[in-house]
Amino acid sequence: MVFVHGGGWQAGHRRDYHPLMRGFAQAGIVGVAVEYRFLPGAPFPAQVEDVKCGVRWLRAHAGELGVDARRIGAIGGSAGAHLVAMLGATQSGRTHEGQGGWAEQSSAVQVVVAHGGPHDLTVAMDPTHAATLRSQGRASVRALVGDDPMRARAASAALLLDATMPPTLVLHGQNDPVVPVDQARRLADALRRSGVPHELLVIPAAGHMDFGADPDAVGARVRAFLQRHLGASQANHNSSARRAT
Repeated sequence: MVFVHGGGWQAGHRRDYHPLMRGFAQAGIVGVAVEYRFLPGAPFPAQVEDVKCGVRWLRAHAGELGVDARRIGAIGGSAGAHLVAMLGATQSGRTHEGQGGWAEQSSAVQVVVAHGGPHDLTVAMDPTHAATLRSQGRASVRALVGDDPMRARAASAALLLDATMPPTLVLHGQNDPVVPVDQARRLADALRRSGVPHELLVIPAAGHMDFGADPDAVGARVRAFLQRHLGASQANHNSSARRAT
């Protein structure tokens, strides 16, 4: 799994996900955390390009890392959830590949887990939907795409995805104060319309990037989704996890 941190596309660090990665490793899932260029110095789609480069790097080095290049997923939270959803939504056309290297490798992933992300950025341009993206989230979206509705659409996984999108697990806190749960429902609706295997888990009483009162249950749900859709054997994953740790 490629882990993509949040931070409004302007902050955060790859180590933010290290605790969750260790938990996944104990379950036999190898994690690789990636960085990406930040706003305002690197305008969109630099962030998507960098995540795609991370996937290509992982695929190119899969043999030495002891992972299966045919079974790579991506998981992210907040801005990272937006980026992993964009990773899945744009892989059929191989757009936003950038010039980061390993061009001979595919940036496609086989599963996506998006937690608490914005997926229809056009709501930030539409005053009639002011309640669907609150002030902090709306300010971050405006930093990413400015006041350009076309750029907002080009950065919206819910408006771009098609049937080639990999199986996707959408997680969102019921009481998210930054990115309202409506954004998760928009993505889930788009996945349903395109016939993409998916699950929507609205976490009761949870906030932004929050697993709620029973994080173990949410973690188990995530691991079950990955096991079902990546289809990797536990034995192979366990040996890889020991090498990774």
